[in-house]
Amino acid sequence: MKPKYFVFIIIIIIAQSSVSQSLITYDSLANIAKSKIANNTFDYKNRKTWFEKFDTQSESKNYISTLLDFMESTKLSQQDELIIIEYIGKLYSINGEYAESEALQEKAYERGLISVNLLTNLGANENYLGKNQEALQHYLECIDLSIKTNAKISEIICDLNIGKLYADLGINNKSREYFRIASNNAQSIKDTFYYATALKNLGIQYLNLPNIDSALYYFTSAKNLLTKDDQQMLKMQCIHHIGICYSELGDHQKALELYKIVENFYKEGNHERELANVYYDYSYSYIEMGDFDKAIDYAKRNHTIYVNLKDIISQQSASKQLAEIYKKKGDYKNALLYHEQFFQLYDSIRKTKNIEEVTELRLNHKFESEKLLQKLYTNPKSKDKVLFKIP
Repeated sequence: MKPKYFVFIIIIIIAQSSVSQSLITYDSLANIAKSKIANNTFDYKNRKTWFEKFDTQSESKNYISTLLDFMESTKLSQQDELIIIEYIGKLYSINGEYAESEALQEKAYERGLISVNLLTNLGANENYLGKNQEALQHYLECIDLSIKTNAKISEIICDLNIGKLYADLGINNKSREYFRIASNNAQSIKDTFYYATALKNLGIQYLNLPNIDSALYYFTSAKNLLTKDDQQMLKMQCIHHIGICYSELGDHQKALELYKIVENFYKEGNHERELANVYYDYSYSYIEMGDFDKAIDYAKRNHTIYVNLKDIISQQSASKQLAEIYKKKGDYKNALLYHEQFFQLYDSIRKTKNIEEVTELRLNHKFESEKLLQKLYTNPKSKDKVLFKIP
């Protein structure tokens, strides 16, 4: 079993201070707002908003409720409301509540409250939830708006996210195209972080070919660019993928050493999604080493995290991995259980994709009969089945 390695979605977030701050109640929030509005200071200051709760790890659910209640009961300009919605959406995403974040931002979008931040975050949440068509629409809209407003970083982020979307769909030539665009744009403005991000994602593409030499080149190049303290997360991702390259080359002990380094970092920072990915690769190495019990243990950890995050695409991958490990172990009962789960998830994604494909065919082709079209897609076993190729 050879795993497929995934790139990560980047979400724009408002810069945040590490200074601790006590929980803000609705009353204190309202008083702050009155003071700020009266003094005409309801705006960004060093990219930090007046209502921002610095400590996002504690009581965030209560704080979200406070902000939502505040918005409903206070007369705000559309721009001020948009800034708060962007921030609440970020808090939801930090908590792994992608559906809640998407619903809030979709309502704002439908009301015409639009910004590059909102479009990027909305697209990222949709991508996490498997809504590929909607995500692509909002990413492309974000690129257009970024170009109009000269928001270069937002443009680069959307290029990266579109590359990730195409990678998820298996359209790897388009994925590499967008990662190279992001790489060139980031290099042109001397942005080390996003340049390294694009290089890392290109490395993942070559890892999946597989072309291990090229993958190691991109991962190592990206890692060597990252020297600042605030770049350590990305640096750890590069180290993680260097470990994957060693695993693919058969040096599993070296891979496990590197996985341990990044596992400790991810645990300390509560980075659940990244922790799930390293568990996946732990499991793969243990499979190759013949230790199926440890492989199952780490695969279940990976699966549990993605269930909690409601990430359907990654749940599908985790279920497939567990099914194949149990099959190798000779436990066919559990192998069947996870194979059935895999196909249930696949069918749920494929059903949506079929609907999207039918819609695209209707837009690009003239059919003699709508009834015939419906018959073709509802009766795949028809002897007269016709295949359409979209130019």
